[in-house]
Amino acid sequence: MPWTVNDVDRHKKGMSLGSKKKWTRIANAILDDCEKGKGKVGPTGSCEGKAISIASSKTGPKRKLSDWVLSNYIKEDN
Repeated sequence: MPWTVNDVDRHKKGMSLGSKKKWTRIANAILDDCEKGKGKVGPTGSCEGKAISIASSKTGPKRKLSDWVLSNYIKEDN
């Protein structure tokens, strides 16, 4: 289930459009990797839960994306 910016408010409120875009990129990339078996499933036992949790922890007010997240999950738009 790929997420769009319209889905973000159901998971985390109060983010700017730019933060919502970052959230969707991170969540969708982690979901894709997890479903392909490239990562461990989170404590909820689902790839969706893992993706939502990580994306929410890395975006939003007072949060900065680490270089690791930027290099591993966010691909620049061309």
